[in-house]
Amino acid sequence: MTITTILLVDDDGNYMNELEEFLVRNDFTVIKKNSTHKVLPFIKKNKPDLIILDYKINGMTGIDVSRILNNDPDTKDIPIMLVSNYHNSGSYEYKNNDSGIRIYLQKSSKPEVLLQEIRKIEIN
Repeated sequence: MTITTILLVDDDGNYMNELEEFLVRNDFTVIKKNSTHKVLPFIKKNKPDLIILDYKINGMTGIDVSRILNNDPDTKDIPIMLVSNYHNSGSYEYKNNDSGIRIYLQKSSKPEVLLQEIRKIEIN
C-alpha cells in the first residue's frame, strides 16, 4: 500500500500546521479538518490513504470516529492512527475494542516516529 494522501483531524491548529509541514516535506498530500462535524461524509467520498485522528476533537472522540469508519464496508480498510496529548488516553481503549485504530502515539512523539509508523502501515 502506498500512502500519498493523509487526512488530519485535530482541533489543535498549531499541531496540525507543524505536522502538515513535516508531512508535505516528506511528499505527502495533507488535508486538514478541525472537527468531526461533516468529516464522516468527507472521508466516505474522498477516501484518504491514511487518517490521523486526535483522541479528543470537537464533536466525537477519535475512537468514536474510527469505530464508525471501521464498521462501514466503504471505509473499513482505511488505516487510522490515533494521536493525543492525554497520557494513555485511549491506549487501552483502542487496543481492546472494534475501533480499527492501528497505531496510538502521543503528540509529543517526534515527527520521525510518526513517519516510521506510516512506513510500517505501507509495508503491511
